[in-house]
Amino acid sequence: MAGILDTIANGGCYWQRKEGSPGHSFAIPNGTLFKVAIDGPQSNRFYEGVCQDGYFVTEDGVKHVSANDAVGAVRDISTNAFLYISFHLGGCWRKADKIRESAEFVPDEVEEEALQMAKDMVRDRVAKEKSDKDVAQITKIAANLVLANESLTESARSGVENRRSIASKLVL
Repeated sequence: MAGILDTIANGGCYWQRKEGSPGHSFAIPNGTLFKVAIDGPQSNRFYEGVCQDGYFVTEDGVKHVSANDAVGAVRDISTNAFLYISFHLGGCWRKADKIRESAEFVPDEVEEEALQMAKDMVRDRVAKEKSDKDVAQITKIAANLVLANESLTESARSGVENRRSIASKLVL
């Protein structure tokens, strides 16, 4: 599977892990089908869509900036989206809850750090220019920024290595 930067730059959807949540972030390739279980995790009724140009586009044509928003379109907004959405990857349906725990989908730590650094830069620029870019657009711009600027990756690598070094010396 391609790295998260290439996947996002090519129109894939990024699901960033929230602090304190289990598992890891992951990126879903552009064109990947998804389905939301309408009646619960074991439901046989689904609201379907496709990951397209960084958005979770549902069968009614609505572009959602996140999987949470897509799930929230058919379920209570407080629903844990990981339990209700599945992606068609590698010829089979995989629940997001399993993807975020799967070693197959663990993003490269340096790529993810560089992406977060670039997202911060893009968000700052968007705010300064009072632009109307949403999170999907910001994420794609950030991925392309990292891919075009090796210095961002090197800075992220240095930060990751520094954190690891400090953490290894931590005494509790």
